[in-house]
Amino acid sequence: MRSENSLFAQILRGEADAPLDHEGRYRIARDGSSFEHILRFLEHTDPSEAVADLTKICRSTYWRILSDADYYNLKELKELLKTIEIVKRTCDEMLTAECWKRLVKKPLNF
Repeated sequence: MRSENSLFAQILRGEADAPLDHEGRYRIARDGSSFEHILRFLEHTDPSEAVADLTKICRSTYWRILSDADYYNLKELKELLKTIEIVKRTCDEMLTAECWKRLVKKPLNF
């Protein structure tokens, strides 16, 4: 398994308890909206594929995935998300600064 210390790995090794539903399936009470991103992260063998998926998410999804990565003890995913956030923020700041520079160079015509 990709993340040996994750909650998933601990459950599969019998080291952590997870409640079962009436059909014997594991039941983890978390918001399912971010789970598809977590599964895709776990499925990717190439980190660049995971990055490509995660750079497309919106801010609210980012925070849900980060929260779930913490809950599931997916340290690699947390680090990747934090790195992506830093890069995005830096790019946004650079773009904003560049836009302001261009705006100041061109007079506004009303």
